[in-house]
Amino acid sequence: MSARTPARTLRRGEGAPVRNRNQGDLKLLLAELGQYLRQVRYFLRDPELIAASTEDLRHKMAYLSNLSQVVRLQYFDLEKNSGSDAGSHILYHCLASISTRLHRRAELALNVVRQVGNLSDPSFLDDYGLEEFFDEIDFGLALIRPALEQRKFKLVVRMCQVEERLDALYADRFRRLINEMDQGLGQPGDRVTTLMVVHYLERIGDLILEVGEQLIHVTLGENLRYSQYQALTAGLKASGQGLGLAGFQSIWTGRSGCRICLVGCEEGEEGGQPVIFKHGPVAKLEKERDNLEIWGELWPGLTPRLR
Repeated sequence: MSARTPARTLRRGEGAPVRNRNQGDLKLLLAELGQYLRQVRYFLRDPELIAASTEDLRHKMAYLSNLSQVVRLQYFDLEKNSGSDAGSHILYHCLASISTRLHRRAELALNVVRQVGNLSDPSFLDDYGLEEFFDEIDFGLALIRPALEQRKFKLVVRMCQVEERLDALYADRFRRLINEMDQGLGQPGDRVTTLMVVHYLERIGDLILEVGEQLIHVTLGENLRYSQYQALTAGLKASGQGLGLAGFQSIWTGRSGCRICLVGCEEGEEGGQPVIFKHGPVAKLEKERDNLEIWGELWPGLTPRLR
């Protein structure tokens, strides 16, 4: 729900991010995680390697865990010493959170390999297109570094959209597996195991989304969930407003869980005005909208115009 406010100049908040020169270990963690996921993908292609690969992956998992902890503690120290620099504080806090989520991706990938060991025949997975899952996961991982270095919001949005595509792939495999089990096809244990495999891959998508939302925080200097960004975009599009992310500012959060933000218009747009954007439970917002419309009829001009 959004409401028009009188036009005024919007300023970037003090939380605007600054460039960071201490990302060496994070880049190493990204590179090692990429190699780890490629190993998992390679082992799944060759069933004969599954049994021998689990122990190697477990040792690599321990290395990634230690590296993630080093990176996390490094950024916690930087955050603690950042003083009153709000931009640096946001950046280091988000990078520490990202390192934790990168480690969780590796854990879920290892769970995939462990589950494959429960199949009567590892080649059973060949019919369920796991390559599509890994293509999306690799794409999301490849976007982290450029999104962080270039601070381009479009890259962050593309990363968040990976989770939506992985959800769609999981839903497709879920329906297919449930339908096959209903028909009594093959061994049900293999299909339950396959369901667990695609579930773990889908959960990696959830972590990709969480990393994307941390990068939204770094890019905008504001803590904005991807679902809130989608609602904001849809609301401003419906009202004919340009999306001025440079002017996005949180101005109020209530106990009800609603969030109120001030959003500027795209630079150079004629006749554009900033708007108030409110995000929260649908039923509560609909009730507020109805009440405002009643007051608008009783006293025209008293309430803001809603979209």
